[in-house]
Amino acid sequence: MLRQSEILCLFVICFQAVLSYNLRISNNGPVVLGAVISFKAELLDDYEQPAAGTYCYKWRDNAIPYHSAEFLSIGSVTTWNVTFPKDEYNPGIYEVEVAVDKCSVFRWAITSARSFFNITLLLNGNMQLEQDNSSLSSSGDTYVASDAPLTHAISLSQPDATFVDVAATRVVSYWFIDCVYYGMSTNMSFIQSYSGATGQSKVIDTLRVHNSGIFEVCGSLRFPSGSLWFPIGNWSGIASKTTTISTTTVSVNVTTHIPLAINVTTPSPVADKSSDVSNSTQDDQIKSNDLSSAVQPTPAKPHGLYEIGRNYSGIGIVPFICLKNAEIPLNPNNTYGYFSRRIKIRDPVENVSFVGTNWLKQGEMLNISGSCSGSGPFRNCVQMYPGSYNITGHESCESEQILSDCRFVIRHYFKKADAYKLVVIISNDVSKKITPLTVNIYKVTKHPQLSVIIVPVTCSAAAVILIVFGIAYYIQSRNRYTIEVADFDFSQASDMEYKTFRERLREAMSNAINRTQDYVEEGNVWSPSRKYGSMQ
Repeated sequence: MLRQSEILCLFVICFQAVLSYNLRISNNGPVVLGAVISFKAELLDDYEQPAAGTYCYKWRDNAIPYHSAEFLSIGSVTTWNVTFPKDEYNPGIYEVEVAVDKCSVFRWAITSARSFFNITLLLNGNMQLEQDNSSLSSSGDTYVASDAPLTHAISLSQPDATFVDVAATRVVSYWFIDCVYYGMSTNMSFIQSYSGATGQSKVIDTLRVHNSGIFEVCGSLRFPSGSLWFPIGNWSGIASKTTTISTTTVSVNVTTHIPLAINVTTPSPVADKSSDVSNSTQDDQIKSNDLSSAVQPTPAKPHGLYEIGRNYSGIGIVPFICLKNAEIPLNPNNTYGYFSRRIKIRDPVENVSFVGTNWLKQGEMLNISGSCSGSGPFRNCVQMYPGSYNITGHESCESEQILSDCRFVIRHYFKKADAYKLVVIISNDVSKKITPLTVNIYKVTKHPQLSVIIVPVTCSAAAVILIVFGIAYYIQSRNRYTIEVADFDFSQASDMEYKTFRERLREAMSNAINRTQDYVEEGNVWSPSRKYGSMQ
């Protein structure tokens, strides 16, 4: 019998050495003190597949006092829910451990794992912003349009929201913008318009108070069962009563509107014997300060905790808001939540206009100038579609042009004569404007121009006229001159006689007399210049 047990143990050891498991632990934290935190353990095999079989899961955390549980599960997944009451535990980082045993005929440990989880003093969640039925991104810079109301809403994590719904009897939200108090609301939303604040940055803070007792501030004050200390701007007018108070002090070191260090000491409860205050009085007070439709802060008389329109920057009476190194006493019966968002306000894209002609002849270049108004920088692109196109509102730019000033030019050459739809997309940080523009390209029948006929004919006629005129001028000039030909007979070779001066003089005078008589002869039609004398 002993031999069989040894063999079985050896087999189990070998089997355990061959198989390996991966245990994954997750939780839905962080959660606020008093809320339920849920743990989930998932057992996987070598192939990252859910392990099959029956397993024993042993849970335990390192809180004081600790929580522990053990479950038998047929499958690879098991869950464990734990609550950390605020009167027993402090907020902080805790650790949970899960050990898994294989449960069959025999039981042996196969794996274990540990994981950290966070229990917080403040409610967990975030402030969501919504404008024009669209949620604004919470990552990076948050840009808000100046022309539409902005809805601020607090969204709590699922375990904290469940805790508030079950445990809270009164929920009040105090809203601050740049440390200026705008009032309170009984719901989780606050609507505000930021027109006229273009180019500015705003910090929105909200303090949520969830209490399980009944209290009223200023005038008459009733403390709920247990101790109470709530920050109040003005204590005058409170009925004189002898009350022993044990406080919970929170040390807050805030440099960027976020508590960095929080130390909590557990209060000692003290019975309160003050008179009751009707719930209707509190309801009327909260409703009178409901900011679901608030727009601008208006100075008012002090009421409740804070004054509307007052700047609380650096004043140590506003928990977690606009404070630096302040000691803040809190009510141990209340649960607080602090949420903050920074926004940048911009003008949307508006007044999109175009200058230029959209009816073009085939072959002409499209040249249209566009402009708009709003806060830069701007992103611009143009999409072209032949024929008709219906705008869907979901058009986007694949490649866009960045503009510091909303002025741009659309130039394009269309090869074919047709109707085209240009979709001009202009966007900035808060809006997108999609504008359709129709361009018509039409054909024109080409006729020979009159100049094509007139110019050649005119030039030809002018050339003919010039040629004719030149010929006529040449003929006329030729007729104007007579060419005279003198026939001299130089064939006679007679030697000239030697004459004396007297003989030559006599001969010259004789020739002159004879030439004059020939000129005056009747019927003579020849001019003297055409007469020739005697050759003797």
